Amino acid sequence: MDTFQVILLCVVLIYGVCLYLTARFLSGDARMRVCFFIVGLSILGLLYVLVYGHYLDALTQMEKFMAGSVAVLAIVCYSAVGTYDKAAKMKVNAIYNGESMVKLKEGIDAANYKQQEIDKQTFEKVMAWITDALCNFEPDERKSILSCADIFAKTGSIAEPAVPIKYNEYYTQSKLREIGSMFLLLKRDREECAKFLLTIFSEFFTRGDKTELSTIKKKMPGVESARALLGKS
Repeated sequence: MDTFQVILLCVVLIYGVCLYLTARFLSGDARMRVCFFIVGLSILGLLYVLVYGHYLDALTQMEKFMAGSVAVLAIVCYSAVGTYDKAAKMKVNAIYNGESMVKLKEGIDAANYKQQEIDKQTFEKVMAWITDALCNFEPDERKSILSCADIFAKTGSIAEPAVPIKYNEYYTQSKLREIGSMFLLLKRDREECAKFLLTIFSEFFTRGDKTELSTIKKKMPGVESARALLGKS
């Protein structure tokens, strides 16, 4: 064997040992990167020999065939490793993104569930407060008002009471505005609450007065005041 053949054999052996050690002791992404680098060096070395190696003239046809086969194999391996590495990264990214989406969805679901629980608790507290506040009405009046209040709280629709709500001196306009402000805690706006009071308690407010709605909106307690009233119950 001449010097060129010895060098070529040593290079092949070194590459083989490096590939074995890489596959044996490294794992995952690090292994693929090192293999990719080693195979890339192999291709560059073989291309250099093919272009500038004056020793090729001394090789037999079989040796030239083997050298060409090694070059082709190296190129194929290089492409295969690159393709596998890219596919592996895409798979990892897809898994990571999928897990992230699942975690995100779980977080949103948990937040929605928590918000629904909070809304449910607030609704129950508000309705309990209004029920206690209406204790001085007649039973049938109280039942009718609570039915309208439940519809308004859940849907925002304002229904006419099933029975007429007669004037009761115990309930001042200020007291009724406090009752109306409770619906602010259930995400109803001030104008809706004012319309609810005018519809249900029409006997308690000036009929035909176009400024009555504006007055109720203006004098109605705000959200913080309503929350403070609810906390006292």
